Amino acid sequence: MRASPVPPKAVEETPPTTLARSRELDKALKRVQIEIDARKRLRLRLTLLERPIATLGHFGAVMGGWVLQTLPYVVAAALILASLLGARPHVSLEARERIDSVIFGLMFVSWWFGLGVLQTVGFGSGLQSGVRPNNTCCPQILKCTC
Repeated sequence: MRASPVPPKAVEETPPTTLARSRELDKALKRVQIEIDARKRLRLRLTLLERPIATLGHFGAVMGGWVLQTLPYVVAAALILASLLGARPHVSLEARERIDSVIFGLMFVSWWFGLGVLQTVGFGSGLQSGVRPNNTCCPQILKCTC
């Protein structure tokens, strides 16, 4: 009787050595660093005077992302305000006074928050509003806070 042939041992792939893996990681890191440097160079050349279309495109993309992130909060606030205004005629006098005080508080906070933001950016002039010669906001703030 013939002996059955011995099956050949399965060739096992040896895992890459630590040194080889380290070299792969170094190469990958170098590629990522090259990509980051290339993007940085492009970003430095991205100015409104040199590349206005690309600059405005990037600005639009960033603003679009911001709008999409804040949209749920704006919609929620609008729904709350609409429900308060819609419920106002159908409630008692005491509840109507509370709704009016909440609406007044929201308007008051919105007004002063808006003025603070506008004053910080200088109403679009590039100067802070406190430095402008015909300043209308600072005297109002001083009158209300002092």
